[in-house]
Amino acid sequence: YLAGRSSQYKASGGEGGDRLDVKFRMFAPNRRVDDWSAAGWEVGPISQFLRPRQYDEDTVVSGDSDEAVRVLVVRYNGDASEAEEVVPSESSYGRLYPVSSGDIVISNIAASYGSVAFVPEDLDGAVVSSEYTVLQAKDGYDAKVLKIILRSPEIRSDILLSSSGANRTRTRWVLMKDVQIPYTSGKTLAGI
Repeated sequence: YLAGRSSQYKASGGEGGDRLDVKFRMFAPNRRVDDWSAAGWEVGPISQFLRPRQYDEDTVVSGDSDEAVRVLVVRYNGDASEAEEVVPSESSYGRLYPVSSGDIVISNIAASYGSVAFVPEDLDGAVVSSEYTVLQAKDGYDAKVLKIILRSPEIRSDILLSSSGANRTRTRWVLMKDVQIPYTSGKTLAGI
């Protein structure tokens, strides 16, 4: 049973697999898909428009490195900024992942608060920890437009619904990749 203030909700064992959190049981994601389709927008899962950046071992900065690197942080307002410069061997980071200008970086801990940023040219080569998901726009899609869409209240709500945890929600690519989003070029994005 999931108890509310004045009600109790019963969920059978087969519904939702191993998810017992209230937000997963009570709210339905993708509420606006029909509206977006009716407006003529392209609608699909996030994975239709973005893909995770692939790293090979040569591009990952090891925690053993003695060379200073700039660490990127994504703010709640959607800005990317340089947080600090660190020497990985003197830090708690085991691995750091470089980002490129044009990437979209999402905080796995704070995505539902709006921590989704477009990497500007001046932060090209900065690094992030494994607490971030680094995405690239697929051909034909504008990363700046996708950042705006991912930061919209509707999509942030659906990312929250897909995430795990109650007080401190955490998302990852495997959880958010199927969230439905609208994409439009040359039309207004009002209403997402």
